[in-house]
Amino acid sequence: MESIEVFLNNFLDSDHRVAVIKGNWGVGKTHYWNSFYTKHSKKLDFNAYSYVSLFGINSIGDIKKALYHCATPINEKKYKELILSETDRTMIRYRNGFWGWLKYNSLSKFLIH
Repeated sequence: MESIEVFLNNFLDSDHRVAVIKGNWGVGKTHYWNSFYTKHSKKLDFNAYSYVSLFGINSIGDIKKALYHCATPINEKKYKELILSETDRTMIRYRNGFWGWLKYNSLSKFLIH
């Protein structure tokens, strides 16, 4: 497992954007990645990462969909800035504020059923 640690550290220090952890089913690839990510997440300089199993993947299109759907933000604020426009972020703040106000306002019992 030390060679995987060295490989992943070298990967993070490089300009590469894809790393593959290959091995037989059940050897602990996902467990290892989760442990590595937990240990190193504070120093990662990415907006997000995707961890995708190729099991059942049949095309490049399937890989692209899986990468998109499995994107996990590392820095939530930077990630939102990347994918949402300023208008979207403002709307979310107002919506969250409104629902918070409504939840604790005395009129809410009449408006929310």
